[in-house]
Amino acid sequence: MGTRISDDQLRGKGVFNKVVKNIELLVAHGAKVSLTYTINSNNYLYLQEAVKLAISLGVKGIFFDLQIE
Repeated sequence: MGTRISDDQLRGKGVFNKVVKNIELLVAHGAKVSLTYTINSNNYLYLQEAVKLAISLGVKGIFFDLQIE
């Protein structure tokens, strides 16, 4: 999960909103959600925005992978 722009470009329009909604449901039901964020040349500028979003959703952990192209 990145940002709406980067996710819609990579995974298809509307996928970002579905993922956010499902994370909200999981957190609301007490699940401890963690995310993996793959940093690449297309999304590294959105890293801070993605972390802020994860925190606002109640995510408990974020793991980072670096993709070198």
